[in-house]
Amino acid sequence: MMMTHAQISNSIVKERIFPEGWDKHVARSFERLQSITEGDITLKRTYFTEPYHTNINAGNMSGTRSPALTLEYIYIDCSDKDECSFIYKEIYDASSGVLIRSENDSF
Repeated sequence: MMMTHAQISNSIVKERIFPEGWDKHVARSFERLQSITEGDITLKRTYFTEPYHTNINAGNMSGTRSPALTLEYIYIDCSDKDECSFIYKEIYDASSGVLIRSENDSF
């Protein structure tokens, strides 16, 4: 029962955050990222952190976390691809779908 509720709630949150769809939103987020980074970058992977856990355990008893879009990227001109891999994250408000803040681990 909890799993179904979490899945439905996560779906509602995704609709609030990505009203134009996943692809368009990721493209806009990547453009924001490109505007703040120096140098050419390539997107490696993207994923969404859902706010409601579908498997509640002692480590996540509240069952919630901030929804976030994560973009993993690399600088094209870097010779060591492992050292040039970074994470950019956009954190959203689950209720409104509004972008609260962004974090970039390359700075």
